[in-house]
Amino acid sequence: MRVDVDGRYSGGVQVAAKVEGDGWRSYVRDTKVAGTYHGKNRTSAYKMRLTGEMAKRYDIYYRVHVSGIGWLGWAKNGGGAGTESYRYRNTAVQVVLVKKGERRLMKRLRPSGLQALSP
Repeated sequence: MRVDVDGRYSGGVQVAAKVEGDGWRSYVRDTKVAGTYHGKNRTSAYKMRLTGEMAKRYDIYYRVHVSGIGWLGWAKNGGGAGTESYRYRNTAVQVVLVKKGERRLMKRLRPSGLQALSP
């Protein structure tokens, strides 16, 4: 997965991926791919964080959609989003930037972190 933010503020998005057989990989900047690219090992979770001026002005929320399960809970600013298990296939990732101090939206996007799903 690769995330790119164009805007008037400096900084960007860094993404780390939890890859089968590797565990958590290091954060990569927005021009690189996090996880695998046409690899046989699955990616089960992601962490995202903002850098530079973007991190001062926004919070980043994100969640993972898992095949056969649906949307999992939201994570925020470097928290893990996805599953502990590689048995499930990620089908989508949703990312939302929220201006710091926007309390109404923050209540709807309450972070819940990594989820352990039973097989």
